[in-house]
Order: sequence, then C-alpha cells, then structure tokens
Amino acid sequence: MSYCVNCGVEMEKSQGKCPLCGTVVQNPMEPYDPRIKKMYPQRSAEQNLTINRRYYLLLIAIAFLVPAAVCFLLDWISGPGLSWSLYAIGAMVMVFVFFLGPGLLVKHKVYICIVLDGAAVCGFLALVEYLSGSGEWFSKIVFPLLVLTVFATLAMLASIRQKIIKGLIIPAVALVLIGILSVATELLIASNVEGHLALSWSPVVLVPCFLVALALFLIHMNQPLRSELHRRLHI
Repeated sequence: MSYCVNCGVEMEKSQGKCPLCGTVVQNPMEPYDPRIKKMYPQRSAEQNLTINRRYYLLLIAIAFLVPAAVCFLLDWISGPGLSWSLYAIGAMVMVFVFFLGPGLLVKHKVYICIVLDGAAVCGFLALVEYLSGSGEWFSKIVFPLLVLTVFATLAMLASIRQKIIKGLIIPAVALVLIGILSVATELLIASNVEGHLALSWSPVVLVPCFLVALALFLIHMNQPLRSELHRRLHI
C-alpha cells in the first residue's frame, strides 16, 4: 500500500497522485496502474449557488414575527393594554436588524452593519427608557457611550483594512480604546448621577490596558523578539 509523501494519505493502485493534496506519488513496489477502476469519481465542476437575499430576509422576518405575535396576543388577552410584550417585540426588532445588514448589503457591508447594529441597540434601549419611565439614563449616559463605541469601532476597522495598524498593534489599540471607554463611562455616570466629575474605578482598568498595550507595541517594534514569539507561540 502506498502513502502520499506529502500528507500521508493512504492510496490505492488506481491513484497516481494524492486525492487530498494532489502530490504525484511513485512507489516502485506499488506502481500506479491506470487500468484499475478508480475508487473516487472525478471531481465535478462546483456549482455556484446564489441565495436570494429577499427570500433569506423573509424567512428571518417570519421567524421573528411568530414569537412577536404570540407575545402581543398573550399580553393583550391577559390584561388591559400592552405592557411586557413591547419589551419582547422591541428586542426581536433589534435582533432582526442584526440580520438585515448582512442580508441586504453587498458593498461596504461591515461599516454599514456596525452603524445599523448600533442604531438598533440605541432604539431598543430608548424604548426601554420610555416604557419604564426611569429617568434619562439612556439619553445622558448610554447614548453618548454607544456613539463613541461605534465611531471607535469604525475607525479601528478602517485602520486595519487600510493597513495603518497591523500585527500586535491591533490588540494594543483595542486595549487603549477599552481604557478610554472605561474612563468616559465613569465620567458620564459621575456627572449625571453625582453631579460632579470624579474618577475611582476606571483608572484600575485604564492603567493595565495602557501598560499591556505598551508592551505589545514594544514587542511589535522588536523584530527579533517578534519572530521568536511567532516561532515559539505562533502569534
């Protein structure tokens, strides 16, 4: 029995080359005999299957519409007016928007999907604030943080695609952004809840993020060290 010298796949006499990697194998003890019936059929041309995006979205919409209708009817039957079902319906609409971008868009899909997802989350949380009547926590705290997060994500993604940042610089920038977002979160909460700007827990997040980001940056700039880490840890 012959074995591929490249990947080790076991081969029959009817196979002159590896069925997995295509390497030609010559074994004088087990010569290739083209007269023997081949074990595997010839590879047929791959079919280019196209998915109707509207049909895909229709199926997703039906999958969300059924539980939304059930929640609506149960809430309507159980008491006067609507209460808890609006939360469930809003959440389902938000999740449906997550599928909407990939299902409809072709060009600039990732950027527009991030904006749509951020808008969907904003809409759902605004609905929660309106239904609960629990103050202006969304408009004063959550909304600015979501906008900042979306813009930071878009900027980082564009920098990666344009190869402005690469390698270990990517996680370093991500850590810096996490540290900045933690500080922004605490400042917004302190200014709107306590009435003054103060920092307490966010530096605990910020400082380690910056130190680890600095270490990653130094490793990235040191070519011998980076090559050694890649060789040993495959990173």
